[in-house]
Amino acid sequence: LTRGTNERNINAVKFSPDGYHLAAAGDGGTIVVWSAMLMMTSNTNARLQSWKQLQQETDLQMKIIFNQSDDVMDIAWSTDSKRFTVCSLDHTLTVWENVQKNNEME
Repeated sequence: LTRGTNERNINAVKFSPDGYHLAAAGDGGTIVVWSAMLMMTSNTNARLQSWKQLQQETDLQMKIIFNQSDDVMDIAWSTDSKRFTVCSLDHTLTVWENVQKNNEME
């Protein structure tokens, strides 16, 4: 997977507990979250693809978040996989929510 931004050191990479999101963060404060996309099944119920089913990087949704703090040193996911926290070198802790909304992070 590529970060899609200027390449700098990556300090943390974590899968969400539900296994559908992967977050990477590092120097410069940039956070990238890749998510397996929703697929419609024959009975019109949506389900998330698993990482095993992915054929190429374009099968993922990618969100780039520009954290306003210094270099990000670690990531921790909530147990429901809807939010995660990042801690930065400047001793800032930020909570990001709404991971499962389409291309939005708060």
